[in-house]
Amino acid sequence: FDAALKKIGMSEFDAEKYKKYTTAVRDEIRELRAVLDSLESKEQERVWSKNQTVGDLDEQRLIDGLTGERAIYKRRKEADPDSLNAKPKRLSFVFDVSMSMSRYASDGRLERSLEAAVMIMEALRGFDRRFDYRVSGHSGSTDSLVLVPWGKPPVSDKARYDVIRAMHAHAEMCDSGDNTIEATR
Repeated sequence: FDAALKKIGMSEFDAEKYKKYTTAVRDEIRELRAVLDSLESKEQERVWSKNQTVGDLDEQRLIDGLTGERAIYKRRKEADPDSLNAKPKRLSFVFDVSMSMSRYASDGRLERSLEAAVMIMEALRGFDRRFDYRVSGHSGSTDSLVLVPWGKPPVSDKARYDVIRAMHAHAEMCDSGDNTIEATR
């Protein structure tokens, strides 16, 4: 364990802190991974093939049928693998890392936000070919604090811990203010 930590440049203290976050959202990570797996499997589902001479009546072709057209039916068939979108789905997550998140920490809002970030990064681990994501934050200082850029997901526990550590540090040091609308745009 110590050798593995040394290899990724993570201290035992950092590993324990990160484990605390992952343990808190372990069930949610499992559930989110199940949802992501089901999204992936939908690409193998069947599609409608229109303009058929037999099958289910295509309601959009009723007028064509009245004029004598014979190909007014539709049927289900397996989708062509070439027709599937090979590009990954893009997901953007924006977190509030403003001063109020750390100043009013008594209600646990910053901790919940950090846990949500861990849940997202852990659940998307291994789905690099299917999903491209970024994580950014907004505060009084900025409307776009890039924590995980597009196409560069954190690959180790140390890298994921560095993301939540940056979120926490920014919430501690940023200016007061609100850039929520700008960050949403």
